[in-house]
Amino acid sequence: MNNNSCTYDDGSTPNITIVGAGFSGICAAIKLKKELSIDTFTIYDLENDLGGTWMVNSYPGCACDVPSHLYSFSFELNPDWSEKFSPAQEIQQYIVGMAKKYDLYKHIQFQTAVHDCQWDDALCKWIVQLKRSNGQEETIYTDILLTGAGALRIPNIPEVFKQFQGPMCHSAQWDNSLPIDGKNVAIIGNGASAVQIIPEIAPRVKSLSVFQRHPSWIIPRANKVYSGFSKWIMRNVPLVQRVYRWLQFISADIVYGSFVEGSTLHKVSKYLAMKHLTAQVKDEALRATLTPSYSIGCKRIIVSDDFYPALGRSNVTLETDSIDRIEGTTIITREGTRHTVDSLILATGFRVQDYCTPMNLHGKGGVSMRGLVHSKIETYLGICVKGFPNSFVFLGPNTALGHNSVLFMIECQVNFTMQCIREMIKRNMSSIDVQATAQQRVQKELERNLEGKVWTTACGSWYNDKNGHNFTIWPGSCTNYWWRTRTVDFRDFNFTKASSSSSTSVASSSVVPDESINNNRHKSKQA
Repeated sequence: MNNNSCTYDDGSTPNITIVGAGFSGICAAIKLKKELSIDTFTIYDLENDLGGTWMVNSYPGCACDVPSHLYSFSFELNPDWSEKFSPAQEIQQYIVGMAKKYDLYKHIQFQTAVHDCQWDDALCKWIVQLKRSNGQEETIYTDILLTGAGALRIPNIPEVFKQFQGPMCHSAQWDNSLPIDGKNVAIIGNGASAVQIIPEIAPRVKSLSVFQRHPSWIIPRANKVYSGFSKWIMRNVPLVQRVYRWLQFISADIVYGSFVEGSTLHKVSKYLAMKHLTAQVKDEALRATLTPSYSIGCKRIIVSDDFYPALGRSNVTLETDSIDRIEGTTIITREGTRHTVDSLILATGFRVQDYCTPMNLHGKGGVSMRGLVHSKIETYLGICVKGFPNSFVFLGPNTALGHNSVLFMIECQVNFTMQCIREMIKRNMSSIDVQATAQQRVQKELERNLEGKVWTTACGSWYNDKNGHNFTIWPGSCTNYWWRTRTVDFRDFNFTKASSSSSTSVASSSVVPDESINNNRHKSKQA
């Protein structure tokens, strides 16, 4: 038997449902196989291939704004990154490569939505309703629910733009047939996606109208292409890649200090951003329009070397007046300026608070996860929520970042989850649920750590909910998060064993009639 094998006393393993085949879901699947020797899991994804956001986003210039050697898993380093900031397609291929290496495709069911999840307290199981793209519906029972759907997934499309009567697409739903070459085009927004799209399409269009609500803080990207020799060194001298990645991590984590309002690093960050703006924008009026009035870091800091030069092109117009209405294919501002265009691009962000959608997750007593998110959700390190036993969320509330790699956070969360699953099985228990007092203690600490940070200043950031509460960003360094999640304090959790008449489970990939819930768990292949 594999020394890492993790089975109940009867030799069985739990059924595990993983929502999402992006970085989070793939990481969880790999860890289940490598660390727990559990392969009784199924991954469900809405799309027709894996990769999550990096499969869906295909707009011109789409790339990561975190260095590639850092934007990868520590257990699966890639010596062959082509650039310091790799394009989306290359990142998606990195995910595909991991799935093939660890034989995960056989565990994935594509074009399948996890529509509804109800916790059954008597059975200590999740009752999961699936909806296939062909309309077929299916109900399964699962012991453990791992959610890695991601927050930057559901496009935010304001109502006013639904009046546009010409070709239109959101940056996250890019349409390669969208008329661009030699056309009059408008793009709404100047956040991370828009800043990548604009330099790519500006040379191709007849005219480009850029609608800016608020300017972004932008710092140099300083991208570089890795030479064949660099890749050879990374591949054949692994220690070099480890050290290089470690130095990138330390450099990024130090930047966290710039989120402390009024700190020296905060002032340095603003100085570097202003220096970049001054160097690239010589026109004083345009420079003033592009200078943010809010504290740097309150919104995501953007990296780019070609956005400012693109705005200086003769065929590009920056519009800062708010949009009043749309008539046909004409965008009319509140001051009456009319922009008639052939195509419209929406770089208007995502509905971050709807990150569970289309899934309805109901815990003990029917409590809705979506309802909690839309109020003021409390979590335990962004991974567990009281009243939702055997449910673990990756990149949940207050675990996103503005300075480092979220893949590091995912690894921390998955490692935490593996410890919880191992301990539950070791104790021969059926469920694990965080204690209310422990969750409240951790949440209060998080709230204290938010004090004095730039995210508490008013800037209209998508980091905050409608009440101005930051429910998105982790208010600490990545090193701090690793320290908090490296070892689980099981005194903060309650374990429950289901009654013998209802403690068994069924295969998570099959239709489950009511009378079959007393089937045995999956018997371990190593047993």
